[in-house]
Parts: sequence; structure tokens; C-alpha cells
Amino acid sequence: MKLGAHQVKLDIPTGLALAGYIDRSGVSQGFLDPLYLQALLFHTENFSLGLVIVDLLGVPENLSLAGNGTHLVIPIATHAHSGPNPEAVKEQVENSTRVALAEAQKDLDEVVEVEILRFPVHGVCSRRDILCEEPIETSLIIWKRRAHHPVAFLIFPCHPTVLGPDNLLYSADLAG
Repeated sequence: MKLGAHQVKLDIPTGLALAGYIDRSGVSQGFLDPLYLQALLFHTENFSLGLVIVDLLGVPENLSLAGNGTHLVIPIATHAHSGPNPEAVKEQVENSTRVALAEAQKDLDEVVEVEILRFPVHGVCSRRDILCEEPIETSLIIWKRRAHHPVAFLIFPCHPTVLGPDNLLYSADLAG
């Protein structure tokens, strides 16, 4: 199996409504930190699978990802509460997905080892105003490749928001 990866910075205009909080008023005023779209491309002789992760609250509906040469593309959102409404940036997500997958194709390299680490994360929970006693079981998958840098994927199952409804700056929030 071969794996390629690429990250694209989303160039989103300010002034768009932010998603994530019903009681938020106002539109985006700028950036606290960049929003990204990341692609992982898994490739075998007969099949290619793309995982596309975007720093948005959700994935825009009915994404058109055809024509990218990948057999299956699975879009994933980080669930950031400080990004624009996903539908407002749907075209940019589609275009950035194509760019990221094309660049990931150029980055393909043979996977020589896979390492899976599991560990607890303490002091984080689904509500930012309550400290949870139970740790969150987290996994880190690391694909070591023959000639290129390793690729890692963190699975951190939590509600990733630390910025409240008063925030008017784009941010990947906890995931960033």
C-alpha cells in the first residue's frame, strides 16, 4: 500500500456568518488561526481511498468530488465551532479537495510500517465549563513510509470547542 498526504490552507473571506452557536451575533472579523483541509490518499494497485478532513462544523451537503481520480473520497469535518457555515464555502471545499488529493497523489510512497498508539487524555470533556473526571481514550496512527516523512492521524473523540459564541474570529478551535 502507498500513502500520500497534503494540506491546503483555506482562503476564506471574512464577513461570513460563523457556524456552531445559535446565540452568536455578528459575522467573522478575521482569523485567530488558519483553517485547513487535509487529505490522506491510500493507494493500492486497484483502488484508491481519500480521507479529506476540513476545519469546519460539518461537511457541506452533496459535495461534488467526482473527477479526482480517486475511487472513494470520505469527507470528515473537525466540528470546529469557529468556522464559516459549511454551505457558504462549499465550492472552495470542493476545489481544495481536488488540489489536496492531486498533491497527495504526487506524495505517494510505500508504507513500510504502521504504529498505533493508544493513550488517555485527562482534563478535557464535551463541555468546556465542566471538568470531566474520566479520561478520553485517544489513538494516534503513524504510517512510516519508505522515502518520505511519516504521516500521522490523531483520533480524539471529543466535542472540540473551547471558543464560545462571543468569538468572531475564524479558528480551527481545539482541533487546530
